[in-house]
Amino acid sequence: MRSQLKKLFVLLLIFCAFSSFSFSQESDDWYVDKTISKITFKGLKSVRQSDLSGLTSSYIGQKFNDCFYDLLNRLEALNYFEEIVPGAIHDSGNGMILVLTVVEKPVVTSIKFRGNKKVRNPPLKEAISLKVGNVFSESEALMDERAIRDVYLEKGFSSARVSHIYEETETGIAVTFVI
Repeated sequence: MRSQLKKLFVLLLIFCAFSSFSFSQESDDWYVDKTISKITFKGLKSVRQSDLSGLTSSYIGQKFNDCFYDLLNRLEALNYFEEIVPGAIHDSGNGMILVLTVVEKPVVTSIKFRGNKKVRNPPLKEAISLKVGNVFSESEALMDERAIRDVYLEKGFSSARVSHIYEETETGIAVTFVI
């Protein structure tokens, strides 16, 4: 009898522990309709948080709801990030801090021209939109091929062909335009 009473007591204790644990857990969507008190970024390397504050500041003080998707779309439109993973943490009040963990697209670390015997580098550098320090974009590099071709056409070299190659380095992307 005493053994059964002990087992019953232990089972009751375990049950109480699990039930109090499950009631104390917060729901996974606790942040919905909470006021956004701050937006921070993790993983920034070349993009500065201050560069993004103009975009994010209008969301501070708003409730976290569908407006978040608008913010994500605007951040993706900047074309700075390969990945944006949102997270939320409690602030000291009744709101939440939105934490966006990002993986930046690589930046251009160098731009070279190979085979440009007819036109010097300065007019070509002026014609292209890719610049050292900018985020690399394959589509922008393709448009720059066309811009270089246009420079050659203006100079009377109609048979010029332009392509580009890029190499990922530890610090970013090295772009070479082959003419």
